[in-house]
Amino acid sequence: SQRATLTAVTALGGDFGLGGHIGCVTGGAFSGLFKNLAREYPLVQVRVVDFPPSALAADVARRTLDEIGSRGGPVEVGWVNGVRQTVVATLGGPLSQRPLAGLARGSVWLVTGGARGVTAACARELGRRHGLSLVLVGSTRPQSVDATWLTLDEAGLRNLKGKIMLDAKAAGGDPRRAWRDVEKSIEIASGLEKFRAAGVNARYEACDLADGTAVRTLVERLAREIGPIRGIVHGAGYEAACRFEKKTLDGLEATLGPKCIGLEHLLATVDAVALESVVAFGSTSGRLGGMGQADYSLANDMLAKIVGRLRQDRPGVRATVFHWHAWDEVGMASRPESRFVLEQFGMKFMPLSEGVARFLAEIEAGLPDAEALVTEPVFVLDGVGDSCSRLATGESRQPRRHGRTRRELDQRDDVSRSAAGRFPPGTSAKWPSSAAGGDGC
Repeated sequence: SQRATLTAVTALGGDFGLGGHIGCVTGGAFSGLFKNLAREYPLVQVRVVDFPPSALAADVARRTLDEIGSRGGPVEVGWVNGVRQTVVATLGGPLSQRPLAGLARGSVWLVTGGARGVTAACARELGRRHGLSLVLVGSTRPQSVDATWLTLDEAGLRNLKGKIMLDAKAAGGDPRRAWRDVEKSIEIASGLEKFRAAGVNARYEACDLADGTAVRTLVERLAREIGPIRGIVHGAGYEAACRFEKKTLDGLEATLGPKCIGLEHLLATVDAVALESVVAFGSTSGRLGGMGQADYSLANDMLAKIVGRLRQDRPGVRATVFHWHAWDEVGMASRPESRFVLEQFGMKFMPLSEGVARFLAEIEAGLPDAEALVTEPVFVLDGVGDSCSRLATGESRQPRRHGRTRRELDQRDDVSRSAAGRFPPGTSAKWPSSAAGGDGC
């Protein structure tokens, strides 16, 4: 019978970059995009076939045709020296390495997306515990807000919203945008007050991370005013879910700008000698695929490859990307419209305190792994496909990586570091339609 197939070929080493040999990071973009498409178009066989850059063209062509002709199985398949591999996750906490010198009291860390949401909660506790000096960078240029606005309850905020929108309409402006600007300004001011209350030295800087000149100007000014940047927490991001056929170029650029291009600009500008640590906030949608998140899945998997390449090119820099599960209380997934959809598929949200604790544990262990997947075990399968997870045993070639490759027919530890504990032996589960998380920007 006739069937549709969609296949991409990448050169991330045959193991999707988990071995640390990443050439072109756009291979991650293809992988993230295709994992999303596999969810939105279940009748299409979607496959990403990864090879080492040195693979012979004839071998690449033959293996790729074999994959096109196969049926079922995971989206991500790698080939190295004639061995077929798939990506699985291993259960466990971070194995401690040498402590980060950049956690010394008074060290400067730059935090993108850090004045609000998930990133702010993580940065605030990091700064409090280690006495860091934090620069919170966001895209919003905050307006001055009345101090009384910071203590308004829900009814008071509704009244303020009505007044702001009516005033904007009367002045010929956009009422929704007027309130959105005020709302973000209130959130930033409230966030900075929380940092002060926690005893954390923090300042806010507005910057468009997609603008390389603006990033360079900011970083050079910060170096003059407060000293070299020792660490980066990159939580900036943008997400607007809709089906693939409704996605736009503007939406793609808005998604890639802060998350991927922004990090590239920072890495090109921050003093390479002083920079010791980079922690990036991704999402399970990048590692596992999402529903209606083609651009977001693309950007998050590409972000992971940028981090992996950084570890490869700069051995002195510790770098990790978190593939975050959906957070409770704050973050993108906690928005009412997102939460409603995710709850229909039985999504359990990760408590804020748990996420912050996992973030700190990774940093205080010295950022040993390139990728850390934090989610419920039920969501961790061999890949986006028709196979289910199993708890098995076996030697790992990459014992400390939380996403690694193994031969497809070998036994595998098919579980992740998890927000919900171990995956009981013998348990299996079907994929939900969406396992999308948020990075809390």
